[in-house]
Amino acid sequence: MSRRFPPLVVLLLASLSFLAACRSGEFAGRMSAAEAAARADTVTGLDVGPSVADTMSMAAYSAPEPVVPRATSSRPARRLSAEADSIAQTLVFFVNGQSWFTAAARRKRLVVDIGRVDTRIRTTADRRAYEEAVHAMSPLHTGDRLRIDGPWGRTDATVSGFSDVNGRIVALLELPSFVDSLARVADDALVAVATRADSAMPPVVDSCVRDSVSATLAARLAVVSDSLQQRLRSDTLRLPDRLRHSVWVHASHAVGCFGPARVLLMVTMASSGYDYVREVAVLLDDTGRVTPLRINALRFKTHEILSAFDADGDGVDDIAIKGRGDRVGGTSVLRLDPARRRLDFLTQGFAWEGM
Repeated sequence: MSRRFPPLVVLLLASLSFLAACRSGEFAGRMSAAEAAARADTVTGLDVGPSVADTMSMAAYSAPEPVVPRATSSRPARRLSAEADSIAQTLVFFVNGQSWFTAAARRKRLVVDIGRVDTRIRTTADRRAYEEAVHAMSPLHTGDRLRIDGPWGRTDATVSGFSDVNGRIVALLELPSFVDSLARVADDALVAVATRADSAMPPVVDSCVRDSVSATLAARLAVVSDSLQQRLRSDTLRLPDRLRHSVWVHASHAVGCFGPARVLLMVTMASSGYDYVREVAVLLDDTGRVTPLRINALRFKTHEILSAFDADGDGVDDIAIKGRGDRVGGTSVLRLDPARRRLDFLTQGFAWEGM
């Protein structure tokens, strides 16, 4: 016995069948084109994926998310030896698009920090594998041209190879002989900034005198430093005993050409473990006038001034600092913004961690 449907249901079913037939015909047409493309690709035997038109239509429904560069390097595209591939898993580089790098004197030569190595390079075989992996993965490559801004001024350099220093991956440089001489006699306080350069430029000599100040300004500097230290110590009276008894105070300064100012002074007070930190930075001009600065650098808890130099070529000196925190430290360069009266983070390198 056949079942009879109401006329309205019959009409609805007929409409749906008609639409389905239209869609199936359209789909069949598309499939035939896809089959023809597949037959054309059987010569190469490759899966070429969707056509350009299909890709565009899919993109209209879901646009891909932008790819954010990561600091950790992925496995290199070129094939490495087994030893180099093992070393490669322990290398962490800066982002490939980074333009600013920290350079410093290490082992009597100026090198550029480009990342971290999480293993020890003990043998000659380890050294060969390490260099092979770094050459394949480094954001800087042998032959790359860099512009170096340091206490001597500005000069060009070329990446000549790679090495490691205290757990850091460093790029070796071909430099003018006078810069090599500075690095051989300097300690870790010699810091510079390296930036990518497309072409060679004539060297720029820095004429700023940073070795001395007048006796009057030196006396004024001592008075201001003592005053700031006393002010910071007075703020510890309300601290718990465990913090107040572990507080230490340190003052550091650099002589330079900070616009109209000649000295940048930084006074730091912190407790062991860095649970309590206060830091003050000021500029002093030739008359002894004091201008306070804001420190806009959050990577480290405290900062000790190492040297002053024009790191960005704007004619105003910046400072290299040794930063410290809870079981962490490193070298940073802070840029002086005289108009805003603040120190901004510029670049960082040669970080270390400890227990």
